[in-house]
This record gives sequence, structure tokens and C-alpha cells, in this order.
Amino acid sequence: MKQATDEERQAVWKTLLLRSTRGVLSPGDIVQTAAHFHLSRFVVARIWERGISSMGDRVAAVVKSRKSARGRKKLDRAVLCEHVSAVPVNERENHRKIQQASNTSSYLIQQLIKEGYMRRALRQTRSLLTASHRVARLKLAVNHVKLNGDGQYYFDPMFDVVHIDEKWLYVKKIAQRVYVLTGKDGTPLEEAPVQYVQSKRHIKKVMFLCAVARPRGDWDGKIGLWPVVETYITQRWGVNRPAGRCVTVAKNACRAQIPDLNCLDLGYFCSIQSLQSHTSPQTTEDLIKEVEIAFAETTAETLNKTFLTLQLVMKEIMTNEGRNHYRLTHMHKDKLINAGQLPTTLMRDAEILFSARSAIAMLSVEQIYAEQLRAAQPLPGTSLNL
Repeated sequence: MKQATDEERQAVWKTLLLRSTRGVLSPGDIVQTAAHFHLSRFVVARIWERGISSMGDRVAAVVKSRKSARGRKKLDRAVLCEHVSAVPVNERENHRKIQQASNTSSYLIQQLIKEGYMRRALRQTRSLLTASHRVARLKLAVNHVKLNGDGQYYFDPMFDVVHIDEKWLYVKKIAQRVYVLTGKDGTPLEEAPVQYVQSKRHIKKVMFLCAVARPRGDWDGKIGLWPVVETYITQRWGVNRPAGRCVTVAKNACRAQIPDLNCLDLGYFCSIQSLQSHTSPQTTEDLIKEVEIAFAETTAETLNKTFLTLQLVMKEIMTNEGRNHYRLTHMHKDKLINAGQLPTTLMRDAEILFSARSAIAMLSVEQIYAEQLRAAQPLPGTSLNL
């Protein structure tokens, strides 16, 4: 027989009160009530007796379950959080380390995560920025802020800006998630496929150079996508290809730069790569063809959203004094597009602009002081006589 909840107990008590006459039940009332609520007649009888006894003290009837006041008391979550906070964040890599350092059980650690007191986070590695880097980032963001006729500050919609960037794309993925069939008892009916390469560093890849602008009117903003490769005819016979075959070889362009101020690295390359990942290219030529098809299928709406993301990044750069550690706010762009309310540019507070300008002045002074201090240091092998 199931256990009665507090709401069911209160409903049983009200039903028995309606059936009673001056606190006395008729024969069969308890059995009929128990059958109606799918409870044992002994449970219904105890609810009636407890309600009558509490009414005898001239107070409201109390028929709630007493099991909540029994058993081991729940540990205070604030005390547990204090124990965990005493452990440095860099040392909280897994449950076992937290358990040993905070002197708590693995069950309590799991309960803190389940109840929302603790969550799993990814420790990221960011580019190290000097004062000159931060000043350049702040100046770039501040220069894109304009003043309209109403005295409000807004970001430049960037209709006269072209973004150019490069991206490495691979023929094969190092690891890929697939779904295999299993029996009801968990016996595998299929095996996950395994790909064999001599080295992960030798997987074929191609660098693509892409140029885009802000979409407008009937133009999708796509200027072009070009593979950085060299095609030539082999002169000698080899083990992997005969002489006279046309071979395409990927060429290296330039090293990666800071990606958070280029709309191509803020989601557009990910959209192209997501469409290209549905294919299975085997050669460099196949990869180039599939990437060009994915570039053509990527919509102008996706490109337009990346320009708004770039404006959000500039806003965070001005708020955090040029640093690259921040968290972007969710704009819900798809909802705004469906409602026809997606803005072309974002409005900015004057306080953020003024604080960014003051940060530029402060960082410039620090940069000049650091250069003077570096110039005053003696060269190696020399001594400074005071």
C-alpha cells in the first residue's frame, strides 16, 4: 500500500469531517474513504484519530506525516559550502580531490552538485595581454561607438568593414561521437568504428581564407572563400602516386591571432564547419569541395548575427578595461528574428564609454612607465654605479 502525502492526508481528513455527525463516523465510512483514496483503512483510521485528538486541544487539526521529523538530520549546506570554499579552485579537479581536501564524503559532494550549490566549469586558457594590447583593444572598441542625433551612443553597424580571417579544416576528426545499437540487456550489437592513422599530427588539413561583410538588402555579405593550397603535377614516381598526377598540397599562411574581435571566429566558421562535418571527405580535393558547398549554404542571417555578437564583445571589452576574460550575455537572437525585432546595432551607456576612455588613459601611463623602467635597466654584463 502506498504512503499518503500531506495533501492526501488533508483531503482524507476533510472527507471524514463531511461524513461525520458531531465527531462520530457511521459504520463503513473509513472503509469507503480508504477505497476512494486507495489507502489502507488503518491509515485512514489513524488520520481520523489524530485529527480528533488535535481538535480536542481547541487548535486546528494536524494530520501531517511525522516521518519528516525522523531520521538523521540533514547537514547544513552552508557549512558544507564553507568547507569546499576553503579548498583552492585550482585544486577542485575531481570529486576525489574535493572529498579529501574538504574532509567530506563523495555523497555530499554529489548532493551539492545535484542541489545547485556547485557546478562543473571549464578552466580556460586565454592569451596573455600586456598594457599595450589592452589599450589597442579599448581604442578599437571606443572608435566603433557613435553618437546619434538624440544624444545616445550606439555601435557602428559596420556596413563599411570587411572581415578577413583564415581557418584550418581537417579531412578526418580525431574523435567523433556515434550511436551504436545494443540489446535490451546492454549487449552490444554493433561496434564503434575505428579509424587508423600513423599520427594524429599527419591528418590532412587545408587552410581556407574567408572574407565577409555585413549583409544588406539582397546581398548575403559573402565576398569569397579560397583554399590556401598549391596544385602541381608530380615529376617522379612514388609509392603513393605515379608520375604525372595532379596533386594538391596545403600551404601554411600565418599563425592564429586573438579571435574575439573578428566575426568569422565568433560563430561563422563554426556554422561552416558544422555543415561540413555531415560529410566524409577522403582527399584534399573532396574537403575543398565540401567546404565550398557549406560556405554557399550558410545563410546571411547567421552572418548578421555574428556582427551583433561582435558588438557584444566590444561592450564587454570596454566594461572589463580591455581584458579578454568575460562572459557574453544571451540576446536570444532567434526569438528576436521570429518577432521581427532584431536590431541592426546595439545602444550603449555613456558610463561604459567614459570608463573605457579613462582606462585607456590609465593604461597608457602604465605603458609609458614600464617602457621607461625597461630603458633604465642596465644591459647584461654591465654594472650601474650609484
